[in-house]
Amino acid sequence: DVRLTAEDLAAIETAVPAGTARGDRYPAAFMSGLGVGN
Repeated sequence: DVRLTAEDLAAIETAVPAGTARGDRYPAAFMSGLGVGN
């Protein structure tokens, strides 16, 4: 189990504010080759 303190969560929020990480993880061509997605 992972336990995060309020300080841990604040540090994560400072490093990567909510909404800054977005978009596809892998290119569409790669995913279609796996038969995943459209």
